[in-house]
Amino acid sequence: EETIKVYDDVEIIEKQEEEKEEEIEDDSFEALECRHLSDKGLLIMFTLTEEEGYFYLCTSPFGRGHYIYKSSSPLGPFKRITDNIANMIDGSFALDKNFNLKFYRANHYGIAVSDMDENGHCSNRKNIASAHMSLWTEGPSVTYKDGRYYLTACGSHLESYGYRVNYSVSKEIDNHFENPNYNPLLISTTDKYNSLGHSSTVLAPDLDGYYIVYHHLIHLYDDNKKFIGH
Repeated sequence: EETIKVYDDVEIIEKQEEEKEEEIEDDSFEALECRHLSDKGLLIMFTLTEEEGYFYLCTSPFGRGHYIYKSSSPLGPFKRITDNIANMIDGSFALDKNFNLKFYRANHYGIAVSDMDENGHCSNRKNIASAHMSLWTEGPSVTYKDGRYYLTACGSHLESYGYRVNYSVSKEIDNHFENPNYNPLLISTTDKYNSLGHSSTVLAPDLDGYYIVYHHLIHLYDDNKKFIGH
C-alpha cells in the first residue's frame, strides 16, 4: 500500500539526528527528502488542501502528470487514490463557494481548471486564457478574499531572467479572470536574483494578511566563472 507520511518540525529534527548516526532509506514525504513512492522519482512540486473532512495532496514526479493522495488528517499518512491522471504539471487545488474541489494546472494556452471529485477524477476542463503569459504558463495558485478569486501564475521559462509571476482577478473561480494594470506581481532580473516563479499565496498567522512564497533560480559557476548549470 502506497502512503505518504508527514513529519512535524520536532519529528524532522529528531529524524535528522538519527540519520547523522546511520544512513537509512526512507519512503516518507518530508521537507528534506521528497520522493514519489512508486518510482522513487523526483517530486518537483506538491500541494495540499482540505475538503469535507479529507485532505488531498497532489504530486508531479519528474513533471510527468499527477498523482492524488488522500488522508483524514493533515499529518497523514496520505494514501494514493489515483494512477497518473496526466494533466501536464504544477497541479494545485482550490474550493469554490459551495466547497467543491477545483484542480488547476499548467497549460499551453494559459491555465487549465477542472472539477475534481472525491476519487481524484477530473472533469469539465476550462482554459483560463487571460492567464496566458505569451509562451508556457505554469505554477497556478488561487486565493479567495472579499468576494474575489486571485489567480497567480508564472512564465514563460524558468531559466529566463524574466521568469515572473502575474496575477488575474475574477468573481468566478473558473471564468472571467481579468488582468490588472499592476502586473507583473513578482519580477527581478539582476544577476544575483532572478527567475522568480511558481508562487503560492498563504494566510498569515494573524489571519488577516497574506504571504506569497516563491522560488528563484541559482546559477552555478566553476572556479573560472564559467557557467556550469543551475
